[in-house]
Amino acid sequence: MAAAGDPCPRCGGQDRILALVNRGGGRGGAETRDCATCAGVGVISAIEAARLRAGAALREGRVAAGRLLSGSDEEWKRPLARMLGEHHPDGPRETLDPRGVDRWASGAREIPEWVGPAVARLLTDLADGLESEAAAARAVAARLAG
Repeated sequence: MAAAGDPCPRCGGQDRILALVNRGGGRGGAETRDCATCAGVGVISAIEAARLRAGAALREGRVAAGRLLSGSDEEWKRPLARMLGEHHPDGPRETLDPRGVDRWASGAREIPEWVGPAVARLLTDLADGLESEAAAARAVAARLAG
């Protein structure tokens, strides 16, 4: 999977915006990340390039958040899908489809607008819990130290 700053796999262009391209008709086609020129969309505007960069940055932030919330670098998409289920705008549910989270992380799908605030809320709750545990650990350490 190509990341921000990776060269285009087709032409080797280093500083080009990479776009998701489905090569291989129909369902199950091979997906690659080519630069906008190789993808056939030609030269893109500075505004579109900024939008694509912002989307990539948001995806990277959500990936980092998913790893923090799940406590795992390996398996974080399924736990994040479960955590986000209760925050769904159409009403709480047990979980979201983990494949959707995978598609957001890969850039294959746009991240819905409601996800950012929900993830921020989850991270704040995690931080609050960790601060409480840290305070409790300091209190125990102080008692043990005498």
